[in-house]
Formats: sequence, structure tokens, C-alpha cells
Amino acid sequence: LKFRFTLPTDFKFLEEDTLLWKKGEIGVWIGNSLDSVAQINRFQTMLDSTSAARASFEYLIYDEPADFEAASDFVSALLRSNDIFPLEKKSSNSQELVLLAQDSPFEPGFDAGFGYFSDFKIFMITTIILIFILTAGGLIFSMIIFKSKRNKRELLRKEFAKSITAPLAQILFEKTLDEVKSMSDIELEGYFSSQLRGKELYNEVLIENIISLNKKMKGEFKDKLKALYRRLGLDKISESKVKRKKWDFIVSGLVQINEMDLEEYLPLVRKQLYSPNFHVRSNATATFLNLSREVDLTFLKNLRYPLSNWQQMNYLRIIKYLYPTRNLLMAGLLDSKNLTVRLFGYKLVRMVGRVDLVENLGTVADQASEDEKIEILKTIGAIGVMGYTGLINSSMKSSYSKLAIQAIKVAGSLGDKSSEVIILGLLDAGPDFKMKMALLEGLKNIDNKSFEALVATSQDPETKEIYNHLSDPLLRHV
Repeated sequence: LKFRFTLPTDFKFLEEDTLLWKKGEIGVWIGNSLDSVAQINRFQTMLDSTSAARASFEYLIYDEPADFEAASDFVSALLRSNDIFPLEKKSSNSQELVLLAQDSPFEPGFDAGFGYFSDFKIFMITTIILIFILTAGGLIFSMIIFKSKRNKRELLRKEFAKSITAPLAQILFEKTLDEVKSMSDIELEGYFSSQLRGKELYNEVLIENIISLNKKMKGEFKDKLKALYRRLGLDKISESKVKRKKWDFIVSGLVQINEMDLEEYLPLVRKQLYSPNFHVRSNATATFLNLSREVDLTFLKNLRYPLSNWQQMNYLRIIKYLYPTRNLLMAGLLDSKNLTVRLFGYKLVRMVGRVDLVENLGTVADQASEDEKIEILKTIGAIGVMGYTGLINSSMKSSYSKLAIQAIKVAGSLGDKSSEVIILGLLDAGPDFKMKMALLEGLKNIDNKSFEALVATSQDPETKEIYNHLSDPLLRHV
């Protein structure tokens, strides 16, 4: 790309290949490159001022005249192909920047010391960071203190346990029951220091050791431990725990009263029978059943809360252990509005074999739920009470498979000819394997001849397999 200015014929044609501005005798000359169009215009003005005729400017591409658009496209093509590069500004000298900085002295962005917090966002971020640091520091500090206190408490417990073991052994093996009951305060002081007995942790360790020994000992040793428990005044500590508001203290006191047979605190235990807390209610009921002269379950009739399977199992275990030696009062359970209490009553009737209460089951069964009918049928089958064929037959037709299977099992021992007809009809309906096996087993128990005849005429291979299973003495109860 070149440039040229054309002058009149009496002037020499100007064309140079250099990139310099030159001054000759007749004025300023130009080569083939200028920094900008403005320089070209200034140069043309200078030529016009040195000649009478106006000079004309032209672009030359490969020595051929071209207009501005063609020259612009040519330069753009060279830029795209990286044949030429645009000029860049030179980086300023660092020394020059220092000199410029001296001309503009530093001025702070705020005058006051707290001006940094004038920005709301910065203030909030700083506040959040400070709160986080303080909270984290507080947690770490509290954890350290808690751990140190816990370690110190555990060390004290071990020391107290060591100091308690020897005196307890001496009292159990060296003193009789009457001597333990008649021990004076001076004698107790020789075994257990009154200064230590005034500490809560010491009494806690002492109670734990006595209860632990009471679970392992038998006979007179248990009586000695219970007498010593009262003589040391530990029963008052158990009483105070039951009167507290926190449920864990109440449960701890109930367990201690139960383990040490503190019958005098039964009125206090009775108040916790209807507690809204599950653990308190469960332990209060277990303690009440253990310590009462009669196994009185009438309080369960008005219970608002459901009896869990764990509670029912625990209460049944206690009653089974105590029932032979104590009077059992449970008639009101079957009339309770609480479904779980009624179910517990059916299980209890079945466990203790109260035939006198089975008479009420027939009237209850008419309006009972399906789960109740299952427990009623189990009770009838376990006790072997006749006269409930209607309930058994109607339950075998139930769409609820658990109820139907239970009724079929009971029909095997208490059913009659009408039950056999229903079982045969159910077998013709094509039941599933589980139901078919229950039906065949029930039919076998009602009438073995009918069972043999059915299997002999049946073409169902599954029926043959069930027959072989039920006929095998090793598999019949599997």
C-alpha cells in the first residue's frame, strides 16, 4: 500500500517508498505510510499552502490507484491474516508513575476511626464474622469445661465405688438382719462417712451398688440390703426423685422403689400411672404391679394412651410371675374403650386361663374389629371353649386373610360338620398356597377321612405336596 499526491503538470510527480516525513527545497514530502487520515489531511493542507494549484491525494495498491474503501478492505485483510499488527501503546515508565504520584498526595477515604463501618454491607459481614468467632470460641470453651468436669466426675465415681465395696461386704457377711435393722448412727458412721453421705454423687454410687447386689443376691442377703437401704435414708432420695418434674429423675426413682420393694411409696407410684410420658407410665405400671398385694389391673380400663407391644409383653411377664400367689383383678379390661387395652385383656385371659371371662367374649365379638376377633379366636382355641361355631364359621369367610387363617386353625379343634362344609367350599374357590395349606390342615384336624378322600380324588399337584408335608411327622408342625 502506497500513497501519493498529484500536483499540476508544472510540478514534479511525488512518489516515495519510505515511511518518513521529509522536507525538501520546495516544501514537505511524504512517503507510503502515515499514522492517520488526519495527518494526510494536514499534509495536503501544507502542500496546498506551498503551491498555487490544489494537490489531490490517492491510494496505490500494487501501484494501482484505489479509493478509500478499497484501501480499507486491503488493510483489514492484512490484519485478519496477521500480516500486519496494530500499534500498541507503550507501557509507561514506573519512574514516571512515581513522579505523577508525588503530584497527587494520599488522602484517606474516611476521616473518623469508625468510618470503615459506615458501609452497611461491610458492617454486617464484619458482625457475622465476629458472631461466628465468638460462638465457636464459646462452644470450644464449654466443651473443654464439660469434658473436664465429666472426667473429674468419673474419677470420683471410681473412688467412691472402691470405698463402698468393702463396707457393704462386711455388713452382708458379718451382721445378721436384725443387727442391720438396729444399727446406730455411730455404727453407720464407721462404715459410711456422714460427710460423704451428704454428697449427691456418693449417694448415687451407693444406691447403684446396693441395687446391683440386690439383683445378684438371694434370701437373707436381699433382706439385709433392703434394710440397709432404708437405714441409710436412701429411700428418701428415691422418693424425692419421683416428686421431681423431669421424667428421667422420675423413672430413676420408680426403678429404685421397684428394685428395693419400697411398698410404702405405692400411693406416690399410683399418681404416675396416667403420666403422658411413655417411660414414666411404663415404669410406674410395672412398679405398681410388682409391689401391690393384689394384681389390680382395673386402672388400665380408663387409660387414654395405647399400650405398646413392649408394654404388653412386660406386663404379661410380671403377671405370669406373680399370678399364682396374688389375686388378679382384670374384669374391667374387656370393657375398656381403649382397643389396645382390650387386646391386652384377651391375651391375659388366654395366658391365665380364666374360663369365667370367656363367656363375655361372644357378645364382644359381634361388634369387635378384625384384630380383636383374631385375639378372641386365639383365646377360645387356647382354652378350648365350645359353643363359638358361629363366630368361627363367619370368620373363616372373612376377606382379611389373617382373620380367616386364625379361624381355620381354631376350626380344626373346635369346628363341627358345618365348618367342614365351609372349608371344602373355600378349597373349591382356588385359594393361594398359604390359605390352601391352612384349609387342608384344618380339614385334617376336623375329619381325617374327609381329608384323605379329598386328596385321593384331587388332581392338583400342590394339594399332593401339602398332603405329604402334613403327613410327615417331622414336618407337620413346620
